[in-house]
This record gives sequence, C-alpha cells and structure tokens, in this order.
Amino acid sequence: MFIDPNTLSVDGTIAIADWEASPNGETLVYLESDSGSDWRTAKFKSIVTGDALPDTLTNIKFTMLAWTKDSLGVIYSAYAAATSTSGTNRERNDFQELFYHHLGTNQTEDILLVSYPENPDYSTPGEISSCGNFLIISPQVSCGNNLVYILDLGKWIEGGRRPKPELSPIIETWEAEYKYVTSNAPYHFFRTNKDAPNFRVITIDMNNPAESSRSVILPQKKRKVLEWCAVVQDFLVASYLSRVQSTLKIHKLEDGSLVQKIPFKFGNFTSWSGRRYEEDFFFRYESFETPGVVYRIKFKDSPDPGNGIGSPDRFDRLVEEMVEEKAEKSKKSCCGCCSCCCRPPPVEAIGPFNVSIFYESIFLDCTPPSFIATQVWFKSWDGTKVPMFIVHSAELKLKCRPCLVTGYGAHGYILKPYFDPFHTVFLIHMGGILAVVNARGGGEFGERWHAAGRQHQKQNTFDDFQAASEYLIKEKYTTKEKLVISGTSSGGMSCAVCVNQRPDLYAGAILIAGAMDMLRFHKFTIGYNWIPDYGSPDKESDAKNLLRFSPLHNVAVPAEKGVQYPAVLVMTGEEDDRVVPCHSYKYVAELQATVGMDQRHLQTKPLLLRVEPKTGHGFMKPISKLIQEDTDKLTFISYAVGLSVN
Repeated sequence: MFIDPNTLSVDGTIAIADWEASPNGETLVYLESDSGSDWRTAKFKSIVTGDALPDTLTNIKFTMLAWTKDSLGVIYSAYAAATSTSGTNRERNDFQELFYHHLGTNQTEDILLVSYPENPDYSTPGEISSCGNFLIISPQVSCGNNLVYILDLGKWIEGGRRPKPELSPIIETWEAEYKYVTSNAPYHFFRTNKDAPNFRVITIDMNNPAESSRSVILPQKKRKVLEWCAVVQDFLVASYLSRVQSTLKIHKLEDGSLVQKIPFKFGNFTSWSGRRYEEDFFFRYESFETPGVVYRIKFKDSPDPGNGIGSPDRFDRLVEEMVEEKAEKSKKSCCGCCSCCCRPPPVEAIGPFNVSIFYESIFLDCTPPSFIATQVWFKSWDGTKVPMFIVHSAELKLKCRPCLVTGYGAHGYILKPYFDPFHTVFLIHMGGILAVVNARGGGEFGERWHAAGRQHQKQNTFDDFQAASEYLIKEKYTTKEKLVISGTSSGGMSCAVCVNQRPDLYAGAILIAGAMDMLRFHKFTIGYNWIPDYGSPDKESDAKNLLRFSPLHNVAVPAEKGVQYPAVLVMTGEEDDRVVPCHSYKYVAELQATVGMDQRHLQTKPLLLRVEPKTGHGFMKPISKLIQEDTDKLTFISYAVGLSVN
C-alpha cells in the first residue's frame, strides 16, 4: 500500500481528502484533513522511492491541485492571511489567493499568482489545461456564476515566473457559470448555462473571446440537464439528467455528433476519471441498493502530445494493480449466498466502445438487499409537480409503515439515488420506507428549478417538503405518528423550518449540521458564500424574508390544542467549520427555553442535541464514528415512531 490513511492518526480522524500525481509519475501531492475540518495540509511523497518529501503547504481550503506539465511545481489556493487553521476557529475566511509552489522550496517562497485584495469574498480556483500550456483561473463567489482568465504558462516561465502576472481576460462579467472542459488551442471548451439554463458546451477563442465568435458544440437540450462532461482523446463523455435519471453519452469533440449512449435507471454517477490523451475513462455508479461499481470505457489508443500529460505512468499502473488485486480478493471472500452478489444493472452500451466493470463493492457474509425504487410526482401547494423517490424492501407490504423523508433543495445541487448503509438498515431491519424529495432549490431541472427555491422563493422548498409528507400520509405509505423528517446542512435547515411550521406533521426530526440562524450565517467562516442562495442579512428586504423562516427565530409553542413538537435530534460536529456548530447550539437552546420549559404546554417528546467531537461537516469520518452516529439515529427513529427493532 502506497499510503495507508489508517496510520495517520490513532483514532482515524486524519483522512486523505484529495491527491494528484505529477505528469511524469514521480511525485504525489496529497491533502490531509484533521478531524473533518475543511482546512487541508498538502504533503508530498516520491512515487519512485516511497519516501516522504520535506515540502509541506498549509492554510489550504477549497483548492484544486494542479501540476505544471514539467512536474516541477503545483498550483494551489490558500488563505495566507488566516490566523488559525483549527476546525474550531469560527472567523470569516477572506482573501483566498492562488499560488505556485516549486518542489524543494519552502512555502514562504511560493509565488503569488492571483489575489483580489478589494474583494475578500472571491475564491480563486485554478486548473491546468488538458494540453498543459495554460492556467485557467475561475474567480467566483459561492457555487454559481464565475469569471474566467487565462495565463500562458510557457510565456510566464520564460519571463522568470514573476508574481501576479498579467492574465488574458475571457469572461469579465458575472453573467453565468463557466466550467472548463478541455482545449484545442487557441480554442477552450466550457460547459455553461449562459443563455442555456440546462447547460451546453461552447468553445471560446482566447484570442477573440467575444460572444459573437463563440461556437456551440453540444446545444442545450430542452428536457435534459447536462450535469458534467469530460474529454478522452477526441470524444466528449457527457452525463445528462432527465427526470432525475442519468444517462451517459459519447460525442465527437469536433462537432458534438452522438457516437454512443449508455443508459442507467435510478442511479447516480458519483465520480469519474479520465484524461485527454489516455485510452480509458472510468466512472462510478451507485444506487439505493448498489454500494458502488466502477465502470471502464475503453477508447482506442491515441498518441500523447509529448508533454507527459495523461501518459501511462508508474502511479497509474500501481493503483490499477492494487485495485484489481483487491477486487479479486473480494470476489473470493463472497459468501456465495446469492449468485448475482449485488451485481449492478446491465449496461446497454450499443456502440463502438466497450463498457466493462473495473471494480465493484460487494456485500460480505450477507445476502445483498432487494429494494424496489419508484418515482412518484406529487403536487406542491402552488400546483407545481415535484418528483420523489420511494424506496422499500421488495417483501414489504406498503401500508402505514415507519417512513423517513429526506431531501436537500438548495444551491442548485442535484440529489440523485445514492447508497447509504444507514438507509439499508432502516429499510431491511426496521421495515421502513425511504422517501427522497427533489425539492425546488436544487438543480434537478436546471437553473429554473434552482431559481424557484432560492432567496425570496425559498418558501417553495419548505412547501415541497411538507407537500411530500402530506402525500405519503394521504397515500397511506405512513402516518403522522410514524413519519420522521431528516436533512443535512441546508437540508437540515429546511427540515427545521418544516418542524417549526408544521410540528403536527411529524413524529420525529433529525436535523444534521443545519444553518439555523439565518440572520448571522454570513459572519462565520465561509457562510457568505450562501448569500446568492439565501439573500443577504445586511439587505433590508432580504433580512425580512430570512426572518420569516429562520429556524432560530421561529420556534413557538404550537397554537393547536394537543399538538406538541415532534421528538427532535439535532446533530453537529465539534469542528464543523462550514456550518459552525453554534447554529445547532442556539436552535436547541431556543427549543428547550420556548417549548420544553413552557408551563402552559406540556412537551413530553425529547428535544436533543448530539455533538460529535473531532468531526466536521460530515465528510471523511472514521468508520467507528459513522457506526456510532448511525446507531444513535436508528435508536432515535425507533423511539420516535414507537418501534421495537428485532
């Protein structure tokens, strides 16, 4: 094993968050995260000898790792002015800057490439073009629209690697989102929602970036959202979403013509890997019952352009051998109780390129679950039709069962079918039903769906959650006494709003790392990035809107006689530096003071706070902590719905 994350800390709370091998295959840079914090420390290791290198980079958060094509340096983003990189630090993270680090030097000698001292909210991501000749810089605020600048690395190196070099402007207005795809110099390809709310792929000539000179390679599709795309050799691999179902398509890069279609049903492409001049493309698929399958698309051989980018290197081969060895061992240890052993759905990939299973996660010593997943459409309170996945065991009788309803509905995030061991246990051993709501505010139907659930339209998100709950009760999937609502991060905030607005509708609520104080969220760490979605508390009209639903400011004793708040479990991580834990602390304190201690209203159901030490916003938790957390959630659900677990 090249790096064993289990040896980085005694309790497993230091994890590897990201890594990137140099183009020549000789050096690895990787990011360590301590206690789930968003702060990262970059370390370097020789792939040739296996020795750790002395280079160390700190003050890193929300960065790409981009090697220059000569393999001599790395470009990264950091908050150089940060006074502390502890996960318990709640200060605003301002002034992210872009740096170049030359191997073998101290971080204090790193060269500043981009900074915006007049705009503290800007983030400064940078990535190397597929040809290795250009640096693509995409300043942005939040996860929405961005600017684009380009640096000719060859000219920069010839000029002596001077700090803050002059950049070539490509996009200078906050008009849309532009995501870099690949380059055929002088043309650069971008995925964008400029005049295309469902996204399309265009080319921009860096010598003439005017809008009139741009060409469309993949036009926008009316009923399909272009989620992402990648380039392998001279082909575009594109993921399209239609009715919250994903399909891969392969197009020719030169004209966008369709070459091959690879459909899936009720699944999710969680990640992908492929480089311009390699012959293979990998993507990972998972669903409600499939833990994860890595597929390989085999493209024909193509010559490398001579810069080393994407050429087969020692590290790629080492990883491939390790994964294949692990897959073979897993197959041998399968219990054999099911001939398919969690086989993924067949891939109907009719076309010139072979699609095969490269690696798959399997269930050991147990029968793989058999679930039925259906998609229903219900009407929200304004008549809008909203989709929802309903999942249950194949043997279950669907009538008034314990039900867990969850969702997100924010920041344009697309919530698709995903595997979660917690859900698996709930569905099998508790006879439950899982309902996943694609509420407005997400990106399931492009920018229009996102816009319908942001800022002054945010109430639509909460209405969708509540309408979904009413639908499940009306159709007799469950009852109010057996319905639990759960959400994480922005989803946790939405679920807290639903509890405040409709306490009669739920038996329990699990609110994980939610933003509960909507008048002060922008004052902590990177909370200001949420302003495009929620509005600014410093703007009077936005503040009035936020005050209407802010969970902290809308806790009240239910007016209806005999109605009390559901059992509430608020969960947070002690070192969550994304949605800081004071949101959860204040909300539970308000619940206890206003509802729990009110002498006129007897609140008998518990109002609980769970704080997990040495964890952050939920990412990269050690397995031991995940098991403890899931156990507590399952126990809480059992209590809330009055269920005895066998």
